[in-house]
Amino acid sequence: MASPSTTLLKQTVADWIPRISRILVLIAAATCYVSLHAQNLPSDEPVEKVEWQGEALVEVGPFGLDVYIARFFDSGTGLKLIELEYLRDVMQKFSLMGWDKGLAVFDAAVYQDAVVWIKEKTPDIKEGDRFTVRVDQMRTTIWLNGEVIGETNDPVVAQIILSPWVGEHPVDEDVKQKLLGGNA
Repeated sequence: MASPSTTLLKQTVADWIPRISRILVLIAAATCYVSLHAQNLPSDEPVEKVEWQGEALVEVGPFGLDVYIARFFDSGTGLKLIELEYLRDVMQKFSLMGWDKGLAVFDAAVYQDAVVWIKEKTPDIKEGDRFTVRVDQMRTTIWLNGEVIGETNDPVVAQIILSPWVGEHPVDEDVKQKLLGGNA
């Protein structure tokens, strides 16, 4: 006959087995999710390191509504990336107004195809979305939540697309300074 302590131990182990099984299933599911949703990098292309330069809260309108947090990364060798983490929904028409303001200095005919391409790749945004622009020399890639929504080798797009934030004539000089690591 089993002692009371042995019976209690068996009962405790029996109680924990379903809990442990559920935890293992959750871990397996999380691992599967991460592996399925991770970006696939081509194995024949070198991966270049970019370093975080700075971030800024971008506020819009007369009441200074918090719209997104911008983060800027730079490799120092031509690869630049900006990520916009949205704090609220933004309809495409309002994003297009932002592009109009940010790209207004590029009104010459040579820039028009690039401006049109950028605007065509601008979606409606939902709170929590991450809109990312990566410029590598002349290649520009745009992601929304990790999914590529636009890619081009147009050097004019690469030249102007980051201008609203870190260009010679940014929309907001304080934002530019924060993105470039300043304390504005």
